[in-house]
Amino acid sequence: MTARPNGWVLTRFGEVAHVSHGWPFKSPEYSTDAQDPVVVSIGNFDYTGGFRFDRSTIKHYAGAFPGEFTLSAGDLLLVMTCQTEGGEILGVPGVVPDDGRIYLHNQRIGRVHIDRPDLLDARFAFHLARWDEFNRQLAVTATGSKILHTSPARIAATTFASPPLVEQRAIAEVLGALDDKIAANTRVAQRARKLAEAEFVALSSTRTERSTVGAIMKLEYGKALPTNQRTSGGVDVFGSGGVVGSHDKALVSAPGVVIGRKGTAGAVHWAPRAFFPIDTTFYVVPRSESISAIFCYFTLRSLKLAERNSDSAVPGLNRAEAESTPIMLPPVDALTGFTENATALFDLATQADSASATLAAIRDALLPALMSGSLRVRDVERAVEQTV
Repeated sequence: MTARPNGWVLTRFGEVAHVSHGWPFKSPEYSTDAQDPVVVSIGNFDYTGGFRFDRSTIKHYAGAFPGEFTLSAGDLLLVMTCQTEGGEILGVPGVVPDDGRIYLHNQRIGRVHIDRPDLLDARFAFHLARWDEFNRQLAVTATGSKILHTSPARIAATTFASPPLVEQRAIAEVLGALDDKIAANTRVAQRARKLAEAEFVALSSTRTERSTVGAIMKLEYGKALPTNQRTSGGVDVFGSGGVVGSHDKALVSAPGVVIGRKGTAGAVHWAPRAFFPIDTTFYVVPRSESISAIFCYFTLRSLKLAERNSDSAVPGLNRAEAESTPIMLPPVDALTGFTENATALFDLATQADSASATLAAIRDALLPALMSGSLRVRDVERAVEQTV
């Protein structure tokens, strides 16, 4: 350890903690029983840090395994394998949640054991692992060409400027508070969307009029957009799989619906603001004022269009076949009530998402500055005080 002028100490990670390998759980023993333990997989990590168990495939395990690979709530885990040449997710951290489930330590994931809690705060270590400098050190020392691997020894060899423990805790508190607000907004958005979906389900008892998709909406082809134009402007560009970039001009000037036409065919996406759908998609144009875009969105989702792929080499959705799909319509007054309620709920979700994006941008700007010492917690607190 080497002291620096600001009182921080240049520290090798292995001087304060060590990392252990996981266990190779056997695929034939995986289970679909939600009561069985959860095998933590790389796909369960949110690549900005943390976990996304609610948005990823969860693997349960019914077989026998060594007890030392049972994780505890609060354990810090790190991704040790990346399937891209840049190694972008090496070292991405996640903290085992305290939600009553049993989690298991899988191979290719490192478990951090803090040996010097007097020198390294666990919450600070989580944010340290989110830092792009930590990732950079792991990427340049990784083995492999297309699939990159790091190891406990390489993680131990990384270095960082370590502030005093009290400042580590203050840094973790600032960044953690932003994470907590983002998580709260995410829960609001998820709840609002679920309530809107429940409103749509409630319409089922009122649907008496036979119709077709094409009778109430047009599926228009998206437009070609050069790849080099997808990174400018504030308009979301949608491909079949969702947002693929941004543009400075919208093709559709209001919230609407995008359907995957080629590739991720049949996927249905909601665009919460003006957007640009590219030529691998359809976008939806309601045929009358009584048919809302949000009703079209839920209707299309309910039809499972992804199961109607008509091409073999590249999955594709046939417009004529999709438009001929039979549906049932509710009375106009019921549809109007649904539209008002669902629109209000989706607006709430959009506001929560927007707030989360702003908070995430603030957090991502603060993190490297706080970790490097170029910005101190007291300076952040002073700036906050001046704005309130």
